[in-house]
Amino acid sequence: MGKHYAIKFKLQVLQPILKEKMSIREAARFYNISSGTLVGTWLRRFEKSDIKGLIPYKSSERPPMKPKYARMPLHQKQKKTIYV
Repeated sequence: MGKHYAIKFKLQVLQPILKEKMSIREAARFYNISSGTLVGTWLRRFEKSDIKGLIPYKSSERPPMKPKYARMPLHQKQKKTIYV
């Protein structure tokens, strides 16, 4: 799972972009954020929903997926008969 950033930090990153002192890419580099795309997403959400757009989404609370090694039992037609 990715790194989580505080809302206060997100606002700090967005301030120079909104004041047109830095580009998205420059702000990402300056604040050591690995992806300019992430900063662009913050900016788009902030412009659309103000500070509420910077609040992280809650998980869907769905149950976890079955492990890859769990297999369904074979149907009667799929079972092979072994004759000795």
